Amino acid sequence: MTRACFLAFLALTALPACGGGTLVADVAHDGTLDVTADAPDSDATTDAIDTAEAEPDSDAPDEVAQPTTCDQTGKAPLGSDPAIKTPTGVAVYGDRVFVTDPAGGKILKYTDTLTFVQDWGKFSGDPATGPFEPYGIAVDATDIYVTDTNGGRIVKATSLSATFEHAWGNGEDGGPDLVAPKGLALVGDELYVADSGDATHAPVVYVFSTSGSRLRTLTLDVVLKEPVALAVQGDKVLVADVGAGAIVVLATNGGKLETLDLGGESFEPVGLAVDGERLFVTDRKKSRLLKATLQNTMLSWCGGEGTSAGELSRPRGLAVLSGEVFLADYGNKRLVKIHP
Repeated sequence: MTRACFLAFLALTALPACGGGTLVADVAHDGTLDVTADAPDSDATTDAIDTAEAEPDSDAPDEVAQPTTCDQTGKAPLGSDPAIKTPTGVAVYGDRVFVTDPAGGKILKYTDTLTFVQDWGKFSGDPATGPFEPYGIAVDATDIYVTDTNGGRIVKATSLSATFEHAWGNGEDGGPDLVAPKGLALVGDELYVADSGDATHAPVVYVFSTSGSRLRTLTLDVVLKEPVALAVQGDKVLVADVGAGAIVVLATNGGKLETLDLGGESFEPVGLAVDGERLFVTDRKKSRLLKATLQNTMLSWCGGEGTSAGELSRPRGLAVLSGEVFLADYGNKRLVKIHP
């Protein structure tokens, strides 16, 4: 071996190899150098992998929401109170709680302590002749608004005397046909209505004035499957689409903003209410009350199928008053008050 080759050989053998291996230099018969690297040390590689796995992943999802106990502080009806066949829609105003009963064809009113006040069927003076099936409900200081699913209309009556004032739907007043109006939300002088449609009519969300004029359609370019409830928060309309198993967020002036799946939760939303930054959803599929953030994070849930206090059965509508949730416990034929 020449002196030059020998010096090159020394230089190469002094270099460290990648990954903890060693360099081996062989001198070929023609005087050239053949340089290869031993395989890296397997223990060193394992140690590196173990160290990486031990480091927390900043992008890892939050822990799965844990169940809590539905702290039920009351229920109705009690004693001689009128029975509820199918408690469905819930609205609150002041210290009063209103519940719709489609199968019973009536609306029931309670105090916020669930003391029965009164009930009524079709509003006095209502000219409609068909069965009255109130589903969604909204109340303000002077009026009650309900969706009559069987009649395909929205009915307005006085909140004090339950006297019929006005109805629209089925093309009345030049407005759109309402096929199966269900969810209802009142914001100022605007009514947001979710119409579930049928086999030949696509579901849609309308906005009406409180006098019955159609102001706009929010779902011209939005596909819904079965919207049954909604709530308005700022410039957003949250729609419970039970057919899609998700909450669809619309802009108040129309168009879809996002879809909330509550972190991949499997659920069938049939009622929802917003309280500050908290979102409450009733899950028909697993008979639960879900609590989440408006940023699509599940926080906790309570309930589960059953008849005992703290258990629910296919819950429907809900409303929040002073931090308490008033919920239509459909399968158990009762209204319950829950401290979430």
